[in-house]
Amino acid sequence: MTFKMARGKAHQTLLALCLCYAVVETISAPMDVATRADGSVLVGDMLYSADQWQSLLAKNLDSIAKLWPKVNGVVKIPYKISDPNLNVTLLKLAFTSWEANSCLEFPEMTASDTEYLKITIQSGCFSDVGYTRGKVTTVSIFGDACDLQGVIHELGHSLGLQHEHSRSDRDDNIIVVMSNVIPGLENNFIKSNTVNFEVPYDYYSVMHYQDRAGGKDNKRVFLAKDARFQEIMGNAPGISFMNMKLVNTMYGCIDAIVGKISPNSALIPPGGEVISPGYPTKGPREGIQYTQVMRAPEGQRAVVKFEDFQILPRFNKTCSYSSLEIRSDVSVEEGAIFCGEEISNGTVFKSNKSELILHYKNYNYAMFGLENWSRGYKAVFTTEIISN
Repeated sequence: MTFKMARGKAHQTLLALCLCYAVVETISAPMDVATRADGSVLVGDMLYSADQWQSLLAKNLDSIAKLWPKVNGVVKIPYKISDPNLNVTLLKLAFTSWEANSCLEFPEMTASDTEYLKITIQSGCFSDVGYTRGKVTTVSIFGDACDLQGVIHELGHSLGLQHEHSRSDRDDNIIVVMSNVIPGLENNFIKSNTVNFEVPYDYYSVMHYQDRAGGKDNKRVFLAKDARFQEIMGNAPGISFMNMKLVNTMYGCIDAIVGKISPNSALIPPGGEVISPGYPTKGPREGIQYTQVMRAPEGQRAVVKFEDFQILPRFNKTCSYSSLEIRSDVSVEEGAIFCGEEISNGTVFKSNKSELILHYKNYNYAMFGLENWSRGYKAVFTTEIISN
């Protein structure tokens, strides 16, 4: 179902209301649900398989929001467009929004894919909830709610995301005025037992309803406990920082994000070589920065011994063009900064605790058509026991 809501003179389209999150604490009749011929149950904009719906009634959290499999650090979610009238441009913009700064990819399905998103036009804007092994996940994008924000929202459901305002910790952040809800829609506002992955409540989530959604006579259903957030609920134009943080935490994308944003960053194992890009011929021409982390096992410290070090020298007493910062532990304090040939061969650095961290920054030579003829650096990472 689609709701037209007014905020002042501006009319806005709300996403269809639905029963959210994985586990419902109480279920009241009458339910605003539709059971299909195949046994699946459509609740607002979320489609549950027959098994998922029975698990929902049985309060089985683990069987509801399932995650798409990750292979070699990447979560590939194939898709198939089943209707030629579908707005492909809009769909791909929504895909790109979720792919940015995550380990998610949405390739077109191939003949070998048996688990994929079936993008269709049915009677409404809704999605299956998460991934189900051996089955196709349906996403319907039709109607007023299916603008870019709406498609992003429905793809969020297909990833396993639930609505923000049904979180288990919502009472710490909002007041839900059930007496203002349109009769018959109360189940859409029930608080659920959710796993929040230590991600804070997000008023600006693309998965949050507007404050008057489902309210009779356009009354407010949600009151923000922090009044500053009252008018932003449900009005995010796209994916929020916390949305992406939640997805990245759910899918374990952190390493993949680092690889995308800073491909030279690395967690180096004991015994491994610590080298700069391009060593020993010439350094990178592009303006780059990265982090190399040497992490020793518990009860040991990281030991890094340099075998070679030569980057651009200081200019006006500062390492303006290339620099290597060495930090002896995880701290907000700045570490020792080196450039030129300031680290002699055989120099050893040790961590205070378990981690030694190198931050490298490089000037953008390519912008001026220049080469970086410095060799860079090479070191070896070992560990030693921390004596009491």
